[in-house]
Amino acid sequence: MPPHNFFCATIPSNNPQPASAVASQANPCPLPPAYASALQQKHKQVLDLRKEIAETEQTSAAAKSALHKAIQSKFKEWLVSSGNLRQVQDLVQMEHPQAD
Repeated sequence: MPPHNFFCATIPSNNPQPASAVASQANPCPLPPAYASALQQKHKQVLDLRKEIAETEQTSAAAKSALHKAIQSKFKEWLVSSGNLRQVQDLVQMEHPQAD
């Protein structure tokens, strides 16, 4: 698998890592340098996006609304294109089962 396709699996823990921890730092198994670097780049992208979103707190309500709609739209698009929509629907069904 190429490093740019590598993602860590998140496993819930009673000892959560701080949000600033890079996944490769919390990983109990050492990663090859190329994979650790790829994870660090992805982590930086997430932090940059979070920073940009936080900066919208100083913008107008219209700009916040536009950003919210854009994020929702792209997320829905990703759910469909990735095939993950079914998993979300299954989770919702588990949470709110319909009476027969």
